[in-house]
Amino acid sequence: MNLDNHFYLGKITKLFGFKGELIFYLDVDAPMNYSELEMVFVKRKSSLIPYFFEKFEHRKDANFRVKLEGVDDEEGAKSIGNAELYLP
Repeated sequence: MNLDNHFYLGKITKLFGFKGELIFYLDVDAPMNYSELEMVFVKRKSSLIPYFFEKFEHRKDANFRVKLEGVDDEEGAKSIGNAELYLP
């Protein structure tokens, strides 16, 4: 997927717990406008990989607690930690 067709949304800042949950930081003017998202593209190497949400919960400010489908443990979460997030 081409980054020219997507915009930078934010990044994964850290792991949350041991069940594959993550903390997303949304680098946007109004983070709450994105509280109904169903999916996001995660940049891995030079590709954008789509991930769908099992949980997308506002924490505070521009931070969200997220559970992605297919990321079920700490190792899976670590494999995408610190990645950039994009939307079409």
